[in-house]
Amino acid sequence: MDDLLLCESEYRMMDIIWDNAPVESGKLVKLCESKLSWKKSTTYTMLKKLCEKKIVQNVDSVVAVLVPRQDIQSHE
Repeated sequence: MDDLLLCESEYRMMDIIWDNAPVESGKLVKLCESKLSWKKSTTYTMLKKLCEKKIVQNVDSVVAVLVPRQDIQSHE
């Protein structure tokens, strides 16, 4: 259950992923750069954390949602 609790930066990134999923990781980097002013390394670090929490998956450079927005919001 604690894995469904997101820090602010994780939640901001998830907003982008939820709105665009499934999304190629390269496009996600560009979206995070334009909306959050993040560098590529920051985006991939956050993506790795979200994958470890099993909230998203990154298969063949395509990021897909595993946990819907409603499930996360109900735990906030």
